[in-house]
Amino acid sequence: MRKRYFVSLYLLLLVVTLLAGCGNQPAPGHRDQGTAPPEGVEVGDRAPDFTLTGVDGARVSLTSLLGKPIMINFWTTLCPYCVEEMHNIQSFYNSHGHDIEVLGVNLTNADQGTAGVKNFLIVNHYTYPIALDVDGKVGDLYLIRNIPTTLFIDTHGVIRFKYIGPMSPETMLEGLAATAASEPRH
Repeated sequence: MRKRYFVSLYLLLLVVTLLAGCGNQPAPGHRDQGTAPPEGVEVGDRAPDFTLTGVDGARVSLTSLLGKPIMINFWTTLCPYCVEEMHNIQSFYNSHGHDIEVLGVNLTNADQGTAGVKNFLIVNHYTYPIALDVDGKVGDLYLIRNIPTTLFIDTHGVIRFKYIGPMSPETMLEGLAATAASEPRH
């Protein structure tokens, strides 16, 4: 009798514990409307903040760019696919720079150094903003394993589009459209 009592009590506690753990929990992948997304590096995550120095010597941070959509492109001069897409990025910047912040993040620690990167930009006439990740910390923060990798971030800092590989002009427009689609309509 006593053993049955303890078994029943144990089962009752187990059921209560399970019900308490399951009550009012959102479904996986669901977020309350008022809840900010977690920080991360995938689509739907809030992009981690960083501060780097640009090739022009000015400091740039992710938060300083918020208010407009942002395109961040991770690249090196030693990556043929990165070099291949840079003309497209320059054209996109020239055409859409008033609609979106464009920032190239050179993974300088995996490249030919600051002087080599600056020379490459001058020789090739690239004028869009480039920041130097000299110690590789931002590349590590964003878990960059393949280059080029490009993120399109909305005005609130949420990643809305991610592309690995060289982008065509159409891909860049798709990324820009993804940031605009996330904004509330007025």
